Amino acid sequence: MSHEMTRRYMMDMITYTDTDVVVVGASSAGLSCAYELSKNPLIRVAIIEQSISPGRRVARQSIVLGHGHAETGS
Repeated sequence: MSHEMTRRYMMDMITYTDTDVVVVGASSAGLSCAYELSKNPLIRVAIIEQSISPGRRVARQSIVLGHGHAETGS
């Protein structure tokens, strides 16, 4: 099981390391920035967040990010 989890993690890392912009922090500002950037289909955006849930101190809401989806709230 551990070997399979490591393999999947590494495949995800390879897939998502090919980005144009990395947004550090999934606060309301970080998510807004990523959302606006993702409107351009030529820009690949990655969001890095330290905590488990994005948008620490904002009200719970959903934001659609290009092909992905992020749910904000604490």
